Amino acid sequence: PVLPPALGRRRAALGHSRRRCGLRRALLRHDHIHISIMSRNDALAMATAEVDEEDLLSALPSADPEEFVHTALSIHPLGAEEVKAMVAPSIASTTLSMWDMIEVPYRVRIRAAQDLKFESTKPKSKKAKKREKQTKKVLKLSDLVVYVEAALYHGSVRLADVQRTAGVLMADSPRWDEELKFDIDVADLPRAARLCVTIFLASEAALLDAVRGQAVEDALPLGAINVPVVDYAGTLKTAGATLALWPFEKANPIATAQQNPARNTAPLLQLQFPAFAGRVVFPTQLGLPVAPPPTPDPDADEMATVASLVSKDSVYRLSSAEKDVMWRHRYHILSAHPAGLAKLILSTPYHQRMAVLELYQILRQWPPYASPLDALELLDAQIMDTVVRDFAVNALLSVSDDELSDFMIQLVQALKNENYHDTPLARFLIRRSLRSRRLGHVFFWCLKAEMHIPEVQTRFSLYLEAYCRGCGQHRDELLRQVRLTQSLVESAVYIKQVPTATPEVLQAHLEANVKFPAKVQLVQNPSIEVNGLVLNKCKFMQS
Repeated sequence: PVLPPALGRRRAALGHSRRRCGLRRALLRHDHIHISIMSRNDALAMATAEVDEEDLLSALPSADPEEFVHTALSIHPLGAEEVKAMVAPSIASTTLSMWDMIEVPYRVRIRAAQDLKFESTKPKSKKAKKREKQTKKVLKLSDLVVYVEAALYHGSVRLADVQRTAGVLMADSPRWDEELKFDIDVADLPRAARLCVTIFLASEAALLDAVRGQAVEDALPLGAINVPVVDYAGTLKTAGATLALWPFEKANPIATAQQNPARNTAPLLQLQFPAFAGRVVFPTQLGLPVAPPPTPDPDADEMATVASLVSKDSVYRLSSAEKDVMWRHRYHILSAHPAGLAKLILSTPYHQRMAVLELYQILRQWPPYASPLDALELLDAQIMDTVVRDFAVNALLSVSDDELSDFMIQLVQALKNENYHDTPLARFLIRRSLRSRRLGHVFFWCLKAEMHIPEVQTRFSLYLEAYCRGCGQHRDELLRQVRLTQSLVESAVYIKQVPTATPEVLQAHLEANVKFPAKVQLVQNPSIEVNGLVLNKCKFMQS
């Protein structure tokens, strides 16, 4: 609400000298202008009390770095819209560094949800049947409420305590309008941090158990999503958003960060990211020297412990105590155990920005891998740091096409969990695939084979388009392969639906509906060309 016209007229009557000290002068001097939103009753009371303009400004809340401090626009004779147009360019040009946001806790406001569904209509898979059983169990409980659970993660490491809204009565469009405050400063948020949000349906008793930190079994997830807190351009997200959730899922911090593409049928969540007086960006100049803190030389027992941890299998999960040991002796690992880089990165306290900066400096000193393929473990879903993943891609530059082809499936899987579409790994794979037709064949079909998965449809379609736009005549060959594969899939679906199918029925359908070109490369091996089927050997499994 804006101030009533009476206050505007009263301020205008104060004369030119009084107005000169107001917003016009601030605009001309390019000062920061703060806006205060107040209730109509407070505005009327202020107008009735004949408050002087200086008293009005002094009555506003004092500046607080944690939130906007505002002052009413309508006291200015130009009017709110004109002032907004003049102020917007100044605010947009203001750039703040995330690392300057010390003692500014990260906040997010959960507003409302829409189109929540409490029972799935999907085909009854094994997972769906288990969920349906849990749903029936939860719906039998009394005092059901809907609440939101949110947490900040970097990879699989939680950066702050889990926060929850209050529970509201069960409804398909509940509203909370509640701010969640995390116990981590904006300055300490890593570049690849994610906000992982889940909407739950549970009883009030179960919600109370969750708040107490106890395990909750009878809480039904209605939808979830992972949201990078920093966008692709390195800017902290500060606007409102309506997100399409993945229904009946619980947030997995190393799962996709994409929204549900079926937006028309997906549950939606409205939230508001924190706002500041300008753009807040993650610092890009990370090369400033940082004096490493003194680290004691490890004794014989500690050296043996470090060596044992470094030699562990790559799937071994370090405990908190083991991570402390690894980070405390990071320079010993640099000099004596260069193969332990992945475990050192997983031991880095990413909630401390100076530790992250020190890690980047250590990376610059790290010796080259004995085998470039050893860098593959740095592309694990638990390691989301963009600088580290770029380091891994640079190590893979010398890998041959044959070696890269052998690991193409794993590298394409690594693309799934990245925060953004345009990444060093994606560019590397596309570039190498365009240089080698054989490698491009493998890359194309690794992407095409998973286009039915909603979580990766958008991202993989972009990569497929990027490759097809630059692959030249190989595109025609791929088109023939795709058409042939589709016709074979249609025949497989047809024979599955025939109740009394026999091999002869299948063979007749294949002969009538599957048309081969003069020659086409085999999808499984592009070095082999085929031109038809041996029909009398075609059969299907009874399963």
